[in-house]
Amino acid sequence: MTSNVLIVYYSQSGQLKEIIDKTTAVLLQDAEINLSTYKIEMEEEFPFPWDFYSFFNAFPDSFLQKPHKIKRIPADILNQKYDLILMYYQVWFLSPSIPINSFLQNQEAKQLLNGSRIVTISGTRNM
Repeated sequence: MTSNVLIVYYSQSGQLKEIIDKTTAVLLQDAEINLSTYKIEMEEEFPFPWDFYSFFNAFPDSFLQKPHKIKRIPADILNQKYDLILMYYQVWFLSPSIPINSFLQNQEAKQLLNGSRIVTISGTRNM
Protein backbone atom coordinates (compact mmCIF):
# COMPACT_ATOMS: atom_id res chain seq x y z
CA MET A 1 0.00 0.00 0.00
CA THR A 2 1.42 3.39 -0.98
CA SER A 3 1.93 6.02 1.71
CA ASN A 4 1.75 9.72 0.91
CA VAL A 5 4.41 11.73 2.73
CA LEU A 6 4.77 15.49 2.58
CA ILE A 7 7.87 17.51 3.42
CA VAL A 8 7.08 21.06 4.57
CA TYR A 9 9.97 23.46 5.03
CA TYR A 10 11.38 26.95 4.77
CA SER A 11 15.09 27.41 4.20
CA GLN A 12 16.57 30.87 4.19
CA SER A 13 20.16 29.81 3.49
CA GLY A 14 19.69 26.41 1.87
CA GLN A 15 21.20 24.56 4.85
CA LEU A 16 17.87 23.09 5.93
CA LYS A 17 17.31 21.72 2.41
CA GLU A 18 20.60 19.83 2.78
CA ILE A 19 19.30 18.29 6.02
CA ILE A 20 16.08 17.31 4.26
CA ASP A 21 17.96 15.67 1.40
CA LYS A 22 20.09 13.62 3.80
CA THR A 23 17.26 12.56 6.12
CA THR A 24 14.80 11.62 3.38
CA ALA A 25 17.15 9.87 0.93
CA VAL A 26 15.98 6.45 2.09
CA LEU A 27 12.33 7.44 1.54
CA LEU A 28 13.04 8.28 -2.09
CA GLN A 29 14.27 4.72 -2.64
CA ASP A 30 11.04 3.15 -1.38
CA ALA A 31 8.53 2.49 -4.17
CA GLU A 32 5.73 2.35 -1.58
CA ILE A 33 6.25 5.99 -0.56
CA ASN A 34 4.94 8.87 -2.60
CA LEU A 35 7.05 11.83 -1.42
CA SER A 36 5.93 15.41 -2.07
CA THR A 37 7.67 18.64 -1.09
CA TYR A 38 6.24 22.02 -0.20
CA LYS A 39 8.58 24.96 0.40
CA ILE A 40 6.95 27.78 2.34
CA GLU A 41 7.30 31.01 0.39
CA MET A 42 6.86 34.39 2.01
CA GLU A 43 5.13 37.32 0.32
CA GLU A 44 8.18 39.34 1.42
CA GLU A 45 11.26 37.16 1.69
CA PHE A 46 13.84 37.57 4.43
CA PRO A 47 17.31 38.53 3.18
CA PHE A 48 20.22 36.15 3.23
CA PRO A 49 22.71 36.91 4.37
CA TRP A 50 20.93 39.07 6.91
CA ASP A 51 21.76 42.75 6.95
CA PHE A 52 22.08 44.38 10.39
CA TYR A 53 18.67 46.06 10.50
CA SER A 54 16.69 43.17 8.99
CA PHE A 55 18.19 40.79 11.53
CA PHE A 56 17.27 42.85 14.58
CA ASN A 57 13.92 43.97 13.15
CA ALA A 58 12.88 40.30 12.87
CA PHE A 59 13.32 39.76 16.61
CA PRO A 60 9.97 41.12 17.89
CA ASP A 61 7.82 39.26 15.36
CA SER A 62 9.81 36.07 15.84
CA PHE A 63 9.66 36.18 19.62
CA LEU A 64 5.96 37.12 19.66
CA GLN A 65 5.20 34.55 16.92
CA LYS A 66 3.51 37.22 14.82
CA PRO A 67 2.69 35.78 11.40
CA HIS A 68 3.69 37.36 8.10
CA LYS A 69 1.91 36.66 4.83
CA ILE A 70 2.87 33.51 3.00
CA LYS A 71 2.13 32.73 -0.62
CA ARG A 72 -0.79 30.38 -1.23
CA ILE A 73 -0.19 26.69 -0.85
CA PRO A 74 -0.35 25.07 -4.30
CA ALA A 75 -3.63 23.27 -4.96
CA ASP A 76 -1.91 19.97 -5.79
CA ILE A 77 -0.40 19.97 -2.27
CA LEU A 78 -3.45 21.33 -0.48
CA ASN A 79 -5.90 18.87 -2.03
CA GLN A 80 -3.90 15.74 -1.25
CA LYS A 81 -4.34 13.64 1.91
CA TYR A 82 -1.03 12.76 3.60
CA ASP A 83 -0.30 9.83 5.89
CA LEU A 84 2.70 11.66 7.33
CA ILE A 85 3.95 15.24 7.22
CA LEU A 86 7.61 15.95 7.97
CA MET A 87 7.90 19.57 9.02
CA TYR A 88 11.44 20.95 8.92
CA TYR A 89 12.11 24.32 10.52
CA GLN A 90 14.73 26.64 12.00
CA VAL A 91 14.78 28.51 15.27
CA TRP A 92 15.09 32.29 15.18
CA PHE A 93 15.65 34.12 18.46
CA LEU A 94 14.76 31.00 20.52
CA SER A 95 11.37 30.64 18.77
CA PRO A 96 10.30 28.78 15.64
CA SER A 97 11.11 30.98 12.65
CA ILE A 98 8.65 33.55 11.35
CA PRO A 99 8.00 31.52 8.16
CA ILE A 100 7.08 28.35 10.07
CA ASN A 101 4.93 30.27 12.57
CA SER A 102 3.25 32.04 9.66
CA PHE A 103 2.56 28.69 8.04
CA LEU A 104 1.16 27.16 11.23
CA GLN A 105 -1.22 30.09 11.71
CA ASN A 106 -2.42 30.04 8.09
CA GLN A 107 -5.94 28.68 7.44
CA GLU A 108 -4.83 26.66 4.40
CA ALA A 109 -2.05 25.08 6.45
CA LYS A 110 -4.50 24.14 9.20
CA GLN A 111 -6.59 22.37 6.56
CA LEU A 112 -3.50 20.62 5.20
CA LEU A 113 -2.29 19.45 8.63
CA ASN A 114 -5.67 18.39 9.99
CA GLY A 115 -5.84 14.65 10.62
CA SER A 116 -2.25 13.89 9.54
CA ARG A 117 0.57 12.53 11.64
CA ILE A 118 3.30 15.17 11.91
CA VAL A 119 6.97 14.89 12.79
CA THR A 120 8.96 18.08 13.33
CA ILE A 121 12.69 18.30 12.63
CA SER A 122 14.68 21.36 13.63
CA GLY A 123 17.92 22.42 11.98
CA THR A 124 19.75 25.00 14.05
CA ARG A 125 23.09 26.79 13.59
CA ASN A 126 25.08 24.20 11.64
CA MET A 127 24.04 21.45 14.06
